[in-house]
Amino acid sequence: MSEREIVLAFEGVSAAAGSRQILRGVTLALHAGEILTLAGPNGAGKTTLFRVASRVLRPTAGSLSLLGRPLAAYSRRELAQVLAVVPQDAPIAFPFRVAEVVLMGRSPHLGALGFETRADIERARDAMRRTGIEALADRSLLELSGGERQLVLLARALAQDPRVLLLDEPTAHLDLRHRVRVAALVRELVREGRSALVVSHDLGLAARSGDRIALLRDGELRVLGSPREVLTPANLRAVFDVDSEILEASDGALQVVPKLS
Repeated sequence: MSEREIVLAFEGVSAAAGSRQILRGVTLALHAGEILTLAGPNGAGKTTLFRVASRVLRPTAGSLSLLGRPLAAYSRRELAQVLAVVPQDAPIAFPFRVAEVVLMGRSPHLGALGFETRADIERARDAMRRTGIEALADRSLLELSGGERQLVLLARALAQDPRVLLLDEPTAHLDLRHRVRVAALVRELVREGRSALVVSHDLGLAARSGDRIALLRDGELRVLGSPREVLTPANLRAVFDVDSEILEASDGALQVVPKLS
């Protein structure tokens, strides 16, 4: 892993919301062909790290680089060509059709006139196929359930054809079948050469589908390593304040079972 290309790097990154300090000197690197999961209690700074990485929020200290280039040097269009964000939800009030929303992912790649080509339309269709939402293409986004909307946002990101994916709780609103499907799809995308930084509270899914896990608490990076290195009773007690048992499934994947006090 250490020899892989670093595609997204945080160097001593701090960030604040008003007078409240949220991130404190986080140094972290996402490698090419890797799924890196961010986990931690509520308020640990996970989503704030995403907002800094997508330039929604400016860091108060430290620096970020994307594909070896300072993040601040990218234009908005350039950034959108290589990095896509899948939020937990997006406030879309207009009744766009699903196909229209997915096709919006092609916007950073359109020519000067802003017209989609047949290739753009085919890429959007492929994104809907891979996320299993082809049947929703003509539905209004306002008619969909939370889980269906989440799949639409993922399809839009796929249509964007990024090198790096930032996924904030991508399985939060999904049923068990779709959670497994999305996890498998993210793994497939990484095998194709992309990288994914994923916020998740599902440590079992992170252990099964991710390469490394970073545990944050109080805006600081506390633990970083492989699932087997990170998911220990001592680490989970220190970060989440819970006692837990770590079990091993028949396929070797770890399962975290919290103990009820």
